[in-house]
Amino acid sequence: MRVFELYFNPKKRGDRVFESFVYEDCLCMAGEISRAMPQNSNFLGILSDTIKNEFSAKNDFNHALNEANVFLDQEVKSGNVNWLGNLNFAAVNIKDSILNFTKVGNIKILLLREDEVLDVSQNLELQDQEPYPSKVFSNTASGKLSSQDKILIATQEIFSVISKNENLLSQLSQVASEKELNRVFKLNKEVIANISGLCLLVSEGNAPARTAFPGIKFAPKIFSAKIVIMAVFIIVIMVGYFLFRETREEQPIPEQDNLIEVRSKIMMAENFLIMKKDEKAQALFQEAWDILQPIDTKEASSLRESIEKYINKK
Repeated sequence: MRVFELYFNPKKRGDRVFESFVYEDCLCMAGEISRAMPQNSNFLGILSDTIKNEFSAKNDFNHALNEANVFLDQEVKSGNVNWLGNLNFAAVNIKDSILNFTKVGNIKILLLREDEVLDVSQNLELQDQEPYPSKVFSNTASGKLSSQDKILIATQEIFSVISKNENLLSQLSQVASEKELNRVFKLNKEVIANISGLCLLVSEGNAPARTAFPGIKFAPKIFSAKIVIMAVFIIVIMVGYFLFRETREEQPIPEQDNLIEVRSKIMMAENFLIMKKDEKAQALFQEAWDILQPIDTKEASSLRESIEKYINKK
């Protein structure tokens, strides 16, 4: 897994802490605490270490998140409640082209696929969030990535500002080296000169990368050892992509893969309908219908019913 850790020039706000964490076992995380108290300056690091250690012990993403919930519950019981309502955090695991992820708060997880930009964290935002510390990471999602896909994790301020520019993320989605990343930043430095936050650009490939750019300042208190750099991306198509919950009927692996693909096509098609791109939507619905035909399960039947009105049956 190759990860570019991208820090935007901070505004020296002492009440805001953000940090990213990249580990060798195909696990990366990014987080932010707003209105942070001094005692929570290392909170994100302890939380990420908890997830990392538990994941390494059992190679189980959901188990690691459950242990993170135990940690958060203990923090509240000990009197540390400052993070409640102020925590924005995302965790991503990619292995063998399978993406597992979760998030809480105002942080985005985006999929860059060819000429599409999809908000894969949208579905998690729409699901009910448990208010209790023991249930903070209660929702997860998974999906299969293609070889050229990239994942972008970004804090809220970066998303709000950069999403107004339609060209930047298209450039970023093609980045394969630090040299290319440097060129994109130089072309678009005016857009990101006054924003604060971080994002991670993730793809399957080589080891993590941190890139320094001239003229960028270090962030005092928050980033004593990391270089603050800049990153960019465009307006996000508001659609959850290829998401599915773990509570599903048992099926052979090929059928599972086909149903994941069908769900992704349906969600993209519904998004095209919203954008009034009916022809593209129709094509995707038809592709999903064709994939479903040989599958005889309750889930496949339900999916067929949901798209039947949109397709021209062959």
